[in-house]
Amino acid sequence: MTSLAEKEGRKGDMKTIQTFKSLYWKDSKLLFYRILDELLLKESRQSRVTDFSKILSTEIFLRSVFICAIETVFFIGSVRNLQVQDLLNLVGLKAFDYWRILNSYLKFDMQMPKNLNSHFRDIEIRIVSE
Repeated sequence: MTSLAEKEGRKGDMKTIQTFKSLYWKDSKLLFYRILDELLLKESRQSRVTDFSKILSTEIFLRSVFICAIETVFFIGSVRNLQVQDLLNLVGLKAFDYWRILNSYLKFDMQMPKNLNSHFRDIEIRIVSE
């Protein structure tokens, strides 16, 4: 997966991307697929939709889910030097587009640790208040 920063040749972001890939890529990728699977299962149960090809071809949706996974891994790993806005900038995603997926993410795992849930609620508040 080639990042937007790599495509645009932004060297400052390249170091961040290389660090991320070496330390957090595997966990983020696994969590991304778990979140994606759970969100689609939930949607299929609620609306009986079985064809997800349209939503799965939407980059905004996929990037938003991936940011949820990355931010979760970063929170668990106590990575504090990157903020959500930095991640959004790296993948070329607007905060509003991310916010639209965030609420679904918070609802998909009812056993999400309270401090992680609070962290995402804080992100949600920051996005809405901007």
